[in-house]
Amino acid sequence: MRSTFFTAAVILLLATAIHSQTTPDRKEGEVWFEPFTITVQNAPVVGELGRLMVRENRTKPNSRLIEVAFFRLKSTAAKPGYPVIYLDGGPGSSPIGLASVPDYMAVFQKLREIGDVILLDQRGVGRSKPMLTRISTRSLPSDVFSNREGATKEIVGRFREAAEHFRSQGVDLTGYNSRESAHDVDDIRKALGAEKVNLVGFSYGTHLTFACLRYHSDKIDRAAVFGSEGPDHTEKLPSSSDASIRKLAKVVAADPEIGPKVPDLYATLKRVLEKFAR
Repeated sequence: MRSTFFTAAVILLLATAIHSQTTPDRKEGEVWFEPFTITVQNAPVVGELGRLMVRENRTKPNSRLIEVAFFRLKSTAAKPGYPVIYLDGGPGSSPIGLASVPDYMAVFQKLREIGDVILLDQRGVGRSKPMLTRISTRSLPSDVFSNREGATKEIVGRFREAAEHFRSQGVDLTGYNSRESAHDVDDIRKALGAEKVNLVGFSYGTHLTFACLRYHSDKIDRAAVFGSEGPDHTEKLPSSSDASIRKLAKVVAADPEIGPKVPDLYATLKRVLEKFAR
């Protein structure tokens, strides 16, 4: 028993020594790249996977360093302009993961005509480290949405469970917010050596774009947003969803194939919901 323990201890010490030699300590603001290929419809798209070290919470001097990951596609322009940073929604969606989707890549390829394209996996997302996704081992109760009180209790309980899980791993959850993510975007600009950047944001990515404009407007050349979500608009009003459904109903009615089958999508949906409520 004692011999086995001694052997294991020696192996652990050797492994630690090797790790310390092959994995140098990274510093705040340090960025490094490695070749990275994304396959889109069986065709390779070659770029670079970049990683940048940032503070988990910049308001705390002793906050640990974390990695923010991004995929860089070099510009196809003869004289590239400022880099274009794409900010996706969620928060939680990974632009690096979306790059393999043909429609997304078509947009990214078009943006390369402006400058280098940076697909940012925001802190806590995708290839960034730590990655704050935790899949529950328990399914939601079948009646979870039967009443507001029960749904709130179940979902808040799971949020607390997940928060405790990440805190136990040393994650400072107070550092995962739009302000810190906006500073990440500017730190990427600095690491790339760019005077300014362009931003393209979708859904929550527009929320983050507005935060970037709030804190670093002098470092942003242009910003394009779609599916806009302002700083005070995260909670969606029922009237917004209602208006969207009415717009969709008009599109459906005008479709030559679907229209005759579903002439009034809004009324159909209302009828189904009323039946479900009963």
